[in-house]
Amino acid sequence: MEYIINLINSNPTIIYGLLTSLGFIIIDTLLGYMLALKNGNFDISKIPQFLSTGVLPYVGGLIIIAGFSLIITEIVPVFITCVGLVSLKFGKEIILDKAKQLFS
Repeated sequence: MEYIINLINSNPTIIYGLLTSLGFIIIDTLLGYMLALKNGNFDISKIPQFLSTGVLPYVGGLIIIAGFSLIITEIVPVFITCVGLVSLKFGKEIILDKAKQLFS
């Protein structure tokens, strides 16, 4: 357990980047649900399919790359690039697409 804590403390950029991207993904998902409720086309039976195709691949991929980045420091630039691109994608969806529709 101490080894894992030392790994996490050795490069907090990885943890902060992962938490930032996961935050964007969660906010985007919740805004999508609220937008579907507002438009009247929310279907609870489609949630598992949406999560398995639109959310979990990003979350799983980021967690796997973060884990490897904690162990192999040469992968950190790849992880930072992935975090940046995923954050950009979900940030754009939050700000430009869903938030404008939801609050207009």
